[in-house]
Amino acid sequence: MSSLSRGREILENLLTRHTRRQAIQIENHKSKTENWLWHAPARFPAARTPDRHGRDRAVGCSAPARACSRQAEGILGPLCRQPGQLRIAWELYLQDDHFYPLATSGGGLDSWHRALRPYASDQVFFCPQEIPATTDWLALFPSPAAIHPHYGYNFVGAARLRHPPALNPGLGGDFILSGAKGEYRPAPESGVIAPARMIALGDSPAFIRPPSSAMPTLTRLDPLYITFPFNFPAWGYAGVGNWHDGGANMLFCDGHVEFATQSLWMQPSGTRRRLWSSDNQPHEESW
Repeated sequence: MSSLSRGREILENLLTRHTRRQAIQIENHKSKTENWLWHAPARFPAARTPDRHGRDRAVGCSAPARACSRQAEGILGPLCRQPGQLRIAWELYLQDDHFYPLATSGGGLDSWHRALRPYASDQVFFCPQEIPATTDWLALFPSPAAIHPHYGYNFVGAARLRHPPALNPGLGGDFILSGAKGEYRPAPESGVIAPARMIALGDSPAFIRPPSSAMPTLTRLDPLYITFPFNFPAWGYAGVGNWHDGGANMLFCDGHVEFATQSLWMQPSGTRRRLWSSDNQPHEESW
């Protein structure tokens, strides 16, 4: 038995005994030659593992027969090619908490990334594809001019300011007023009607500019990174990325990954917009 196979067997045993955080620590410290850490997609093949019938398949791909053939053709981007650490972190967090991470807990700064960090190394939250930094980004971090973009979170779904639903259809949670105060409440896992048909996070250039009070200690992990199916003229860019041959990868709530063109992810149709909502409804009244 190879060292990699033995390592995976040990990891599976740990997960079975519910020592999930220990398993992630072991995974994060494995040798780079085992191809389990984040890497540039051109250097390494996709991580592979047998399915329950003993057939070989790529880890982290949706609809294996179709999506993995696309991956072999070079169409799927690095979110699917990396060894599944982000997907594992997502699934383990839900198993432990049964709520989706809050997008923010105040101050305009990130919370969802911080919630997943105990389960994965920071680098898996960044796409391996290098792209030019936006002007807004360079205003916060003047160098380097080319960056690995952070994946964005489905904060508010497809709802905009016009006639928004009573509760946030995205995964970012709600701010609930109680008297003169309020609190942030996360979205329950049970509130997502169709996890296999709801986007959780994916390629996006969008982030909410942090308040000036956060600037003295701001790091590249602090801004609130989001994804959404709109163009915001005030920001000058879309809520879905296009650096993978004109398309983007999205991780769904059940842990699988799909690729589509930017225009298809952002298409203003009921079929596509319902992918952004926990109730699997398009919410046309909010477009």
